[in-house]
Amino acid sequence: MSENVLGPIVPMLRAAELASLRGRPAAIGAFNVNFYSQAEGILEGLRRANAPGILQASRGANKFQGGPGKIAQMVVDAVRNSKHSLPVCLHLDHGDEPAARECLDSGFGSVMLDVSKLDYDANVAATRAVVQLAHPKGISVEAELGHLAGVEEDVSSAKTTYADPFLVPNFFDKSGCDCLAIAYGTSHGPNKGAGLEKLAVHIVDACYRGLTAHRQNLSHFLVSHGSSTVPQELIKEINSFGGQMKDARGIPMDRIQAAIAAGIRKVNIDTDLRLGITATFRRYFAEHPGIEK
Repeated sequence: MSENVLGPIVPMLRAAELASLRGRPAAIGAFNVNFYSQAEGILEGLRRANAPGILQASRGANKFQGGPGKIAQMVVDAVRNSKHSLPVCLHLDHGDEPAARECLDSGFGSVMLDVSKLDYDANVAATRAVVQLAHPKGISVEAELGHLAGVEEDVSSAKTTYADPFLVPNFFDKSGCDCLAIAYGTSHGPNKGAGLEKLAVHIVDACYRGLTAHRQNLSHFLVSHGSSTVPQELIKEINSFGGQMKDARGIPMDRIQAAIAAGIRKVNIDTDLRLGITATFRRYFAEHPGIEK
């Protein structure tokens, strides 16, 4: 049933690429979802922006909902109940091969295989194996090149290793994947540290130039993980109601815009949603003492 409601990811990213080629740099927002009301909230935000969008579920979110089929049905219900009419895709975020295989028959329009911890050839081979299963079903595949710092569920790295721009066209050719998350200095989580205003946008630019030189840019796309802005007003609100978040910083919006102008076509947002939910709950509990009982 979900296939009739949730579309694929590639047409959205191609539309963003075409808009960019016409001088209007664009990317599609991808927002992590864990429960029903959050899905409805994301859809309402997309409606207000009059924008297509991607709802993505991690392995943890799939487990929390009782499996990828359950979370796919949850998103379908949210789309139908809200009468959402704009294009929506459901995407697996940071999956391994078993998780990707499970999502292929569960209503997902796209899956990410994150095996960037492997060496280059093994990464390519593992990605290609999933592509060979996904593409016949009309499902797109995202991979990762390089290493992002920070922690997202069980995905963690102490430091960033930039993607090698010279390998990007080769990775697309050999693996057959549709999207590639390139490491260029973004980071998972809210404690991103100093220096984010100096993101290596030149890495994005070099990767994108390689795509265009190989005429891959209308069917292959660069994506950005760890791109939450971490609004300081949310940090202040959380801390004013008992939180203890220190040195929480995000990616400055102008840096995200620069990366989009350089060739990023999908921007992942998770931490900002968690911060908004946390701030709302902390305020509510503070204003309604005893309600947790």
